[in-house]
Amino acid sequence: RKLLPEGQPADKLFTVLDDTWRLLPTLVPAQRSILEATVQLQVLQAAGLSPALRHCLSGGREQPQEAVVLRADSGGWQCLSCHGQWAGARHSLSPALLKVLRWLHRYPEQALRLKSSYSQAEQLLAATRQYTSTVAYG
Repeated sequence: RKLLPEGQPADKLFTVLDDTWRLLPTLVPAQRSILEATVQLQVLQAAGLSPALRHCLSGGREQPQEAVVLRADSGGWQCLSCHGQWAGARHSLSPALLKVLRWLHRYPEQALRLKSSYSQAEQLLAATRQYTSTVAYG
């Protein structure tokens, strides 16, 4: 499955990727992970495949009280209690990290201003990688 149609210009996305490749060697590991997660969100957005981040796909709650799971098959997130199974929960996000994901989706140009621990950045990156690979490859 292709995220973007062949032969169609994607100048904004090219600029994002070019800037990212230039920046990556200068960043500390947590910043690299945050930047990669942000770029994945931008690719998904360019392809029209962004996850719905406003509320739980099943319960409708906007501010979860528990961890959430990004669900590529449904196009958004679910609370663990709505998710109802352990499959796919390996890359769950805390409510705080869901807020970060929403912020990165809304303000990608501000990604490097974010202060995050390496473990939080890696957790965010793992969740976005899982979502993106499932959307792209099924």
